[in-house]
Amino acid sequence: MKSKPTHSMRRTSALRLSLVASFLIVPATLPAQEQATDTAAETIATQPAVPAIPGVSQVRIVRLSQVNGPVELDRGNGKPETAFVNLPIIAGERLQTGEGLAEVEFEDNSSIRLTPHTSVEFTVLGRTATGSTTSTVKLISGSLYASMVKSKGTDVYSVLVGNETIGLTSASHLRIDATSTTASTVTVFKGNVPVTGSDTSITVNKNKTLTFNPSAESQPTLARANEESAPYDLWDKNSVDYHSARVASSLVGSGYSYGVSDLNYYGSFSNVGGCGSLWRPYLVSSAWDPYGSGIWSYYGGAGYSWVSPYPWGWTPFHSGSWQYCNGSGWGWRPQAGSWNGLANGPALRNINGPHFPRPIAPHPPAPGQPTLVPVNLKSIPVSHPATDGTFAFRGESAGLGVPRGVFNNLGKLSHNAEQHGFAPTPIGESQLRPGVALARSSEINPRTGVANPQSFRADANNSNRGNISNSSRSSSSYEGARNSSFSAPSHVSAPSPSFSAPAMSAPSSAPAASSGAHK
Repeated sequence: MKSKPTHSMRRTSALRLSLVASFLIVPATLPAQEQATDTAAETIATQPAVPAIPGVSQVRIVRLSQVNGPVELDRGNGKPETAFVNLPIIAGERLQTGEGLAEVEFEDNSSIRLTPHTSVEFTVLGRTATGSTTSTVKLISGSLYASMVKSKGTDVYSVLVGNETIGLTSASHLRIDATSTTASTVTVFKGNVPVTGSDTSITVNKNKTLTFNPSAESQPTLARANEESAPYDLWDKNSVDYHSARVASSLVGSGYSYGVSDLNYYGSFSNVGGCGSLWRPYLVSSAWDPYGSGIWSYYGGAGYSWVSPYPWGWTPFHSGSWQYCNGSGWGWRPQAGSWNGLANGPALRNINGPHFPRPIAPHPPAPGQPTLVPVNLKSIPVSHPATDGTFAFRGESAGLGVPRGVFNNLGKLSHNAEQHGFAPTPIGESQLRPGVALARSSEINPRTGVANPQSFRADANNSNRGNISNSSRSSSSYEGARNSSFSAPSHVSAPSPSFSAPAMSAPSSAPAASSGAHK
């Protein structure tokens, strides 16, 4: 007997049908487009010099897909700048977490996650003449997780730690720790991972840990992995589950499935007015404007690229087009072969609708000046957890402030907010993903930015604790919640709580104290 499709299955199927043409056709047309729109990435004036590799063109960009807490991106202009979700990352840039967490998503939906006080450099983000990709990340210090999708292609991923090269093979999942100057470790949760050095070559299998000296002064040792979980294992596992549960399986391996998980979670396709099938985010009305607020990010030769603050705001601002339907508002339509890369012009020119104020790119920055420029055409309300055990969904937030992967059915939960503009919604266990604890500003660990296990315990006295709280979000009254809104800061060269807090996707649970988080 065939089982009846669930709502989640039907929504994923609809997304797959709508996006598969857009993404699967892209690889056939992308090389020519990249020469037209992203070739300038090879001569980025504001980025560090990238060593030339024979047969490999540095034309790719990857996505900063999650930011929680203080994170900076060194773009080679002499001063690290505050990093925001959806920032494009190109070869030569360095990503550094302070007390925060970060995730970087590659084109095929593979990803790496950085724990606090971790620094990495993207030494190679290249594409060969045959279309395969080469990605090399140098772990300078700290710890990272890597989860790779299953692939039959010829793409190559690797992490450099000292003199060792760690291969990120198809379908592998691992943790790399380089917090010590005398001993680094590679712990494999899934797959077989090759580690090679100047005079060593070892394969680390599932549930094994390799310990080595980064300077190769001693022989590496291989042992069974410790069954006790590391502090961020559960955060990593929740992130892996989030991607695997929501990405359309037909798109995985197509080369351009990054960002699809967020489209699946934060919105859906529907027939909008007389405009046909469009994707729309939850928590919007006909008055919502997709370009009301955000950041211009400058790339020498390519110009400014638009960076959206919304947690889903990658794919709809780099491909397809936005269309306005009378009585319904804005929706996004995928289009085959429309990947825009760093070039922002096509995305803005493809807007089909009334003349709303459009963000205008500023002049290129002078040497040493910030390369990130804020836009404040319209303040965006922010959804957020409250101190009394409810979640305040805001009808114009378009998902801004809604933690990633926490709710079972975001569309159903946000319906009242869309109708009434504001809906404080009691959250019960049936509405949360199993094993998830929802964070409020008063429950954020001030050191790590990770939710404590006691989330939803009313504690107004502590409402100003934590590095993502602000006076309006942490207020125990809904009057404060109603006034909570997002505006890009007047400058972005230093961390700004009013900007970074909504853009964060808080980890869906506290660090695990129990064992076996990855089993």
